[in-house]
Amino acid sequence: MSFAENLCKKIEINAIARKVLSTVGPIGGSLKVDKDAMGKLLFLAQYTKQEKRQLILFLKKMEDGQDRILVLDNDLNIYHTTIEDVLLRKNPTVKEMISIRNAIKILNDKDVVVSKKETSVQKIEKEAISFLDLSFTKQDIEEIESAGRSALEKGDTGGIQQSIDLFSEILGYQVAPGWFRLGGYTVRVGVATGQNHSVVFGPILIYNLQDNTIFLVNDRMESHEKEKVELIKQVALGQEKADMEGAGVFEFLKKEVIYQKLNPHAQASV
Repeated sequence: MSFAENLCKKIEINAIARKVLSTVGPIGGSLKVDKDAMGKLLFLAQYTKQEKRQLILFLKKMEDGQDRILVLDNDLNIYHTTIEDVLLRKNPTVKEMISIRNAIKILNDKDVVVSKKETSVQKIEKEAISFLDLSFTKQDIEEIESAGRSALEKGDTGGIQQSIDLFSEILGYQVAPGWFRLGGYTVRVGVATGQNHSVVFGPILIYNLQDNTIFLVNDRMESHEKEKVELIKQVALGQEKADMEGAGVFEFLKKEVIYQKLNPHAQASV
């Protein structure tokens, strides 16, 4: 796959992981894990599915010959042991429970549990991403810019959004914080640490889905700078001029990636 395709897949993996994490609650809590989403994440991480003793298991063979096994329930335990051992600990038969040795294993699984809950989701997310080649060259970035320009000319909102998402992923731009969101607009902001550990936002990218216009303000601001916040909102409404607009936004993003991430002697990765 191309770099853009791999990066789209990474964005998809991150989104699935966030969806699962939003449903992971404390032990004994009322939240139920989104098993469909977790199953997709495990598939992307190249685990295989088996069902035994009313348990849904996902397995991957490790270098030492043992299996890494995730039991798809609300605990999301990952075990590094055999299937038989997991079945014993999670759903033992009456015959198995008679053994004192087995009873000890059933009551204490710390010796074979690698991780639980959120940590398990994060591990699987990293595994899924590890299969992607995220190195890129100047040509890869130019192709993303070209795709953004072409989508803008055609009025292809999906293509424009994809180029914004790809550039945002590479540059670390984030969804604008709640106090700065604009209804009907996609807003992405660079995030950095300012003086006294304050959070500084900028550049600010604004895409109006309704009239297919895109702007960028190459400035930095903090949440308390109300005048700057108001100025950005006026730019979005077309009442103030942006630093870049239209295809110039993609040109700016391309140059930012080349300046920040690439040099003549090495490839970069996200």
